[in-house]
Amino acid sequence: MKEIVVLSDLWGIGKSEWFMYYRKLMSVSYAIKFYDSCELGQINLTKYEEANIHEQFIKFGIQNAVDKLLELVWSRIEL
Repeated sequence: MKEIVVLSDLWGIGKSEWFMYYRKLMSVSYAIKFYDSCELGQINLTKYEEANIHEQFIKFGIQNAVDKLLELVWSRIEL
């Protein structure tokens, strides 16, 4: 079965209700791996507001998320 990777938007899993609908549709044809961008980026969600989350992504979250995602993906690849 083919695998598909889904990465949340800046709201993370907290506002990803849409994904549950699509997961049912996609799981027929794909093995799905979902990653929460906030978790990957080490975003503090105590102030769950767009401006706060966005600022954290710009300052450090994007780089953290990229680094962590690469680490996770490379650890799954057999060389």
